Amino acid sequence: NAEGEKVQVAEFGSAGDEANWVASEIERMHGKGHHWSEFAVLYRMHVHREKLVAALRARKIPFVIKNLPILANPLVRDVLAYLRLIATPSDDVACARVLGAPAWGFEAADLVRLCAKAAKNKRQPLWDALQGAQGELEFAKTGRHTGELVGFVQKLRGRAWKLRASELLDELIAELGLVLPEDDTNRPYLVELGNFVRAWEQKALTETGKLVELVRY
Repeated sequence: NAEGEKVQVAEFGSAGDEANWVASEIERMHGKGHHWSEFAVLYRMHVHREKLVAALRARKIPFVIKNLPILANPLVRDVLAYLRLIATPSDDVACARVLGAPAWGFEAADLVRLCAKAAKNKRQPLWDALQGAQGELEFAKTGRHTGELVGFVQKLRGRAWKLRASELLDELIAELGLVLPEDDTNRPYLVELGNFVRAWEQKALTETGKLVELVRY
């Protein structure tokens, strides 16, 4: 290939200065006629992007984040655990993760006692043990929101069959108070989860429609 432009190396005193320079350079070159799609910013880890994202937003520069590993995000894993528990109450892994959420006031010792109770009762699911344990185990005291958790999950289970997957996800996020502001570092992960669910849902609806047409034919 013919020799191109030389690589420019810029050093800065902080990550914030670096992010502001990158955003200003993109803005400057866009002003000279380059389209937004001509730019790309590479970084080694996703944790390095927050300041850059803030700088881009401050200048109203449109962007997308590619290859975002959403399943590594703890908040996404929490949301998926709730969805799994709503769909399959016998999922002990999902139930244990939900019980570990700070909102419900459970401690590690509470979960150990609940597991022991479930094991003694013919290895029943943790969710079944939880509903029968409110007056039997020590965590029935003030501070453990057992009744609220059971009511919360049962309410969404009752509505799940009426909703599309994306609608259930949106309702769950709203009920959990996870409608995050623009500058929250977890927001891109939840947005990407929502995009994935909607894309999967649309594909499923399309495939179902094709199957219905085939049956009619």
